[in-house]
Amino acid sequence: MERLEPKPSTLKALFARCGNECSFSGCIQPIVDDRGILVGEVCHINAVKKEDARYNASLSSEYLRSYDNLILLCHAHHRRIDALAEEFSVEALTEMRAFHEKRVSHKVFTVSDQLIDDALLQLLEIGPTPHFWSIIDHFMREISEDRVKQSGVNWMSASVCELLDTQLYILTLRALAKAPLPLRSRLLREHLEWCETRLLESHAAVESHGGSLAKWEFNSKFNQLTEERIKVVRRAYLHESV
Repeated sequence: MERLEPKPSTLKALFARCGNECSFSGCIQPIVDDRGILVGEVCHINAVKKEDARYNASLSSEYLRSYDNLILLCHAHHRRIDALAEEFSVEALTEMRAFHEKRVSHKVFTVSDQLIDDALLQLLEIGPTPHFWSIIDHFMREISEDRVKQSGVNWMSASVCELLDTQLYILTLRALAKAPLPLRSRLLREHLEWCETRLLESHAAVESHGGSLAKWEFNSKFNQLTEERIKVVRRAYLHESV
């Protein structure tokens, strides 16, 4: 499943309704301090990663990044709801946010585009860049073998999608960390827009609607676009030879 970051418009709505306070019951810690610095955290109610609190494999990437799955909390209460996931269920957190938004509905709170960019960057994680090319080459060789059934081809091509997307994700994080602040904001927005376009173009490449080849057609286009984007990020933002 592809990881999608929240849309800027979604985050703006979330901030606008928070009253600049942590959404945890009884907490009044600010989300943005008096100097305009983001000190709170954008949190997922249902986790994006399998190992995190309240993960639900049946939920789509679109839902996971939607308004319904987000809540603004201070650092301490973000840690508490994840450490005590059985106590703080999806239903409990959804009700908590709704009650909080009703309580502070009289407060007008707006944030700048720069702060929204900071919130998006907060959701990203920087780590080492793994190299998956040997695994990808192995899968592609297997796919080319006539003995592999279509279901196997679909599974392997989907695995290549995940490997390439992870490679791109981490390279983009490195580019964001390396870029000066004005360029960082532009690169982040460019990346998010590109992800949306990739999804649309991959769906448009599917000609076998309802057929067993549909997944292969989607994955093939997805992988082609991701490989191209990896080269762009490495060449233009990380100044690496490709």
